[in-house]
Amino acid sequence: MEIKLSDNQIDVLKNAYSDFIKFENIQIKDVLEHHINELLKIKPLSPKQKEKINMFIEEGQDEAENNFDWKTRPRYFETIEKIYNKIVNNDFSFTEDEMYNIRNITDIYSRLGQGQLKVVRDIYSNINNLHIGSFITVADIFDKASKSVGSYLKMKDVDEKYKIAHDMHQVLRHHLAWKRKPEGGSHSDFEKPVFYSQEPKLYIIDDSKIEIKNTHKSKGKLKN
Repeated sequence: MEIKLSDNQIDVLKNAYSDFIKFENIQIKDVLEHHINELLKIKPLSPKQKEKINMFIEEGQDEAENNFDWKTRPRYFETIEKIYNKIVNNDFSFTEDEMYNIRNITDIYSRLGQGQLKVVRDIYSNINNLHIGSFITVADIFDKASKSVGSYLKMKDVDEKYKIAHDMHQVLRHHLAWKRKPEGGSHSDFEKPVFYSQEPKLYIIDDSKIEIKNTHKSKGKLKN
């Protein structure tokens, strides 16, 4: 499969994947502080909220540094780096597994823009050799940090780069859902995407021969 991207979409993908490379190196604090600063431009937080969030981020960073030790490099991060290198080199041909990875990364990146710091759980949950006890401890800390943000921003209110990531995720999850199950289904992935950014819709070139059958009036394959 190949995807056609605008310059802004490429930049967003580069930023999202460079974030994940930092997550491998357990630079969680650096990544989250950046996204919180973006959040603060739109959503004012009280001094008490900011203090609690910073406290949890510091605590979570320390716990991760003490407990996350890759004896062998997780395959998940090898995939991240491989895709990042493709994007940097303007190669936008991806396997189906890589497309699923891009779907997940764009989803997490857009949710960070809404203030959902708990997505740290989704990042590290993909690592098979991560000790479950240490993972739960760190995930719980960032769940608390996420709650301290209060209500999350609505997608229509976030910075444009997060809208771009959201829209890319919408197209990818929709396409992959219909590819996996051409007869359709009741899951929201089969519904037509909702877009927020000013960018053109992500275009996917897929040579697979997929017969699409609409199963509900509100559902159906998105036409490119």
